[in-house]
Amino acid sequence: MHLGNFLRRWLHPPPFEECPLCGGAARNHEMRTLARERFCPETSSVERHLTRMQFARAAALDDPAVLGDQLVHQMVRCGDSVLLVTSEEPMGLGLESRIRGTLVLGGADAEAAWTCARSRR
Repeated sequence: MHLGNFLRRWLHPPPFEECPLCGGAARNHEMRTLARERFCPETSSVERHLTRMQFARAAALDDPAVLGDQLVHQMVRCGDSVLLVTSEEPMGLGLESRIRGTLVLGGADAEAAWTCARSRR
């Protein structure tokens, strides 16, 4: 494994240990980040676009420079399906990330979402 990939996975681990779709280790799946945004307790702008399957619009709202608590929308490829996971990631010692929501995509929706996302940084 390349050092860059190792550091990315260490600094930004998968949102879960086991893939809910196949039961395999999440670290063995390809992952991409669709968007990051500042935390909000209600439905966020990115989440509103995701519920309407507007993946390009959601990705356009990506703000990788967010400081503090954030929402991270990641995608995990599992076979022909893509699992979109929204995580709440608090900034602070001793605080754990929490999965806020998931969406299973297949077919054309899976490909569209995957294409709009970028490789994890």
